[in-house]
Amino acid sequence: MGKKKKKHDSISAEQRDLKVVMEPPDHKKVSKDLANAVESLELINSAKKTAVAEYGAKAKAVAQDIQELSRCIRSGYFLRQVVCEKRINFGLLTVTVTRQDTGETIEERPMNTEEKQMTMEFEDGDDKGKESEANG
Repeated sequence: MGKKKKKHDSISAEQRDLKVVMEPPDHKKVSKDLANAVESLELINSAKKTAVAEYGAKAKAVAQDIQELSRCIRSGYFLRQVVCEKRINFGLLTVTVTRQDTGETIEERPMNTEEKQMTMEFEDGDDKGKESEANG
């Protein structure tokens, strides 16, 4: 810069990235910045894993819904809770289950051992079965 300015010369300031040897304070600052960046990256990756897992679970649930809805379309029916009446016929030793919405019998079978051990209820409220066993 020891040159004299000529009439047609133009002088301006500009910024350039140039190599600068690090001094101990610079080294300490860069080391701290590096540690902070590594910690930030770990937090971001952890949050990413959590988000991926959450979205993965959501996607899996939607995929299961799609499968079930497709099955319904293919088969022409779906399952839902329907109130039914279970009638135990002690005389015939049978159990009949009937849909209350349509009146359709959906199950008719012989009584199982547990059902055979149940107490019969009579219209007057007395349990004649036990009474007749005690007198018999």
